[in-house]
Amino acid sequence: MLRARLNGRSLRFTDKERALLARKAFGIPRKVLIDLGMIVTPDTLLRWHRQLIARKFDFSERRKPGRPRTLRVITELIVRMALENPRWGYTRIQGALYNLGHEVGRGTIANVLKREASSRRPSEEGAPPGRCFSRRIGAASWPRTSLPRRYGPGAAW
Repeated sequence: MLRARLNGRSLRFTDKERALLARKAFGIPRKVLIDLGMIVTPDTLLRWHRQLIARKFDFSERRKPGRPRTLRVITELIVRMALENPRWGYTRIQGALYNLGHEVGRGTIANVLKREASSRRPSEEGAPPGRCFSRRIGAASWPRTSLPRRYGPGAAW
């Protein structure tokens, strides 16, 4: 039947023909395939079937280049909350976003603020860019004394 269907054409099969032959030949025992005197060998048919199954479970069409980015709306909310409430930490921003109906992880909030908030934060004159105002004030308000360290090597009691 296959020889008649080829009708003098070359033995090059299309992918559809290969798939059809592979599906039909898979359940037939090897001895029967040899006795049929096929144009292709039973090993070739079984190889085509293995390739067909491998393509079926490849899922390469679903692959994308990485994790999708955070939605722009959520990114804007995170940056806005961080700018309007400079004393809020990642967990507080996460809770506020949850109250608005957005589930965002602390790591995502940290990454967004590192990526975008430092470039948007208004810098005061004389301050290095990206430094938080409350960190500079906190560092300046600590008294600097020459007291000995209490713990570790060389500590004075």
